[in-house]
Amino acid sequence: MMRTCAVVAWVCLASALARAEEPLEVAPVQDKTISSTEPGQPHKVDGERPTMRLMGGQEKHRVCMLFEFKDQAAKPCAGAVLRLTTDKCWPNSKDQYIRVHRLVRPFAELFSSWTDSVEADKWINQGGDFDPAAICARKITAKDGGEGKAIDIDVTPLVQMWQAKRVPNYGLILTLEDASDMNIHVTSRENGTKPKLLLYYASAPPKNPDMMPLTALKPLGTMPQFKTEILTQSLNKGNVGADYKARLLAKGGIAPYAWKATGLPEGLALAEDGNLTGKPAKAGHYTLQLTVTGSDKRSASGKIDLEIGGEEKTAMAGADPKTPDAPKPEKKSGGLEDE
Repeated sequence: MMRTCAVVAWVCLASALARAEEPLEVAPVQDKTISSTEPGQPHKVDGERPTMRLMGGQEKHRVCMLFEFKDQAAKPCAGAVLRLTTDKCWPNSKDQYIRVHRLVRPFAELFSSWTDSVEADKWINQGGDFDPAAICARKITAKDGGEGKAIDIDVTPLVQMWQAKRVPNYGLILTLEDASDMNIHVTSRENGTKPKLLLYYASAPPKNPDMMPLTALKPLGTMPQFKTEILTQSLNKGNVGADYKARLLAKGGIAPYAWKATGLPEGLALAEDGNLTGKPAKAGHYTLQLTVTGSDKRSASGKIDLEIGGEEKTAMAGADPKTPDAPKPEKKSGGLEDE
């Protein structure tokens, strides 16, 4: 009897460990084919079709996908695999591959097209605004031809950037080389065999021999050019010796942004990510000179005022409030004058 119980306990433990090793599956919340053959027609129904197409050459088809990371999926993973399922696949020539790029602007499943990103807004670069440097790529060979084949692509670097919030998550875009003669149909999220992200936590994903080295990939197109602007227009007042914290925000451009500032009060520091922290050492009115630069190297500059109080209270702490002629402390600025 004891031996039987031990065996049962071992089986249960082994089953639990096996489940722990299983990757977490995340389905896309949006996916869409955009096509150069119908550049200005969003075709709302396209976002509801059971298949999506990838093509190169003169008639280009690309696939946009968006995954959200909530609860367990938001925790940093050891590895991530994008699994596509083919409806049809014609590899044709040798050494062709699917590229994965990071979208730098959002898309809308119901409204996006070759020219439009979301409703009433257009891509800067037709065919999608994405980082031209592929995050990864996977070879497509004869074994991938046919129907119902799983095409696994290791997208670990991109998913880890999203989970760590180093870059905004606007989704990814799948592309083929301009000279590609492949035609690939993959299932969409409306299909029973929808695309999925497999997130591995207990171990790294299996090695995939079909993954391309990044050194073999040339940029596809150019980085879209946006006007970078400083969004933060005012800062809360601080006090001498008190913890101060503020976050500077920008818009436009290509995130992540890098911030710099001059004219900061002694005791405060601005991190590159825009966090302004520290304990001010001296009261006064300060005018900060700000510069923010996006990853596309486009910058914006501006001024913002910061008031630091509290020195007067420190100086008057020992004065008698009833004495009418109590001396007033000399007001010191310590900051930069407006130009």
